[in-house]
Amino acid sequence: MTDIEILTKYLFTDESSSIPSTGFLFNLITPSGDDEKGLGEGHTGYEIKFLSEKHTEKMRFDLNLGYSFIKEGVDHLFYSFGAEYRISQKIHLVSEIVGEADYRGKNEDPLFLLGGFQFHIKGLQIDTGMRFGLTKETPDYSLVVGITAPLN
Repeated sequence: MTDIEILTKYLFTDESSSIPSTGFLFNLITPSGDDEKGLGEGHTGYEIKFLSEKHTEKMRFDLNLGYSFIKEGVDHLFYSFGAEYRISQKIHLVSEIVGEADYRGKNEDPLFLLGGFQFHIKGLQIDTGMRFGLTKETPDYSLVVGITAPLN
């Protein structure tokens, strides 16, 4: 078993024609996994994120800003901006830029650019894309694939 994460979200404002939806997410990361086997971090962590999202007829934009407080490690500021274009009801073009900064680290902060597609088929969401590293700290490229299935 890995570290267990308990999170909660709170929506401050619903989206309207002139303003995006906004909210916060709080995440508690418990040290329940065995860090010696690579199944956990070995310490408690906390994350807080500001979330914002805006839709238009064919586009969706989202902004995430957050900070992680790590009891025995280096705190991180993280951020992402994403966009999605609906080509059809079942195919969406997606892109995202994701970065992270730590104030005590001596390494270059990771920064990624992601581009890909979402396919919506029979209740499943299938994501595929390429992630490109924009700094020396990140891999030059990687393939990203995921499947999301609703539980309701």
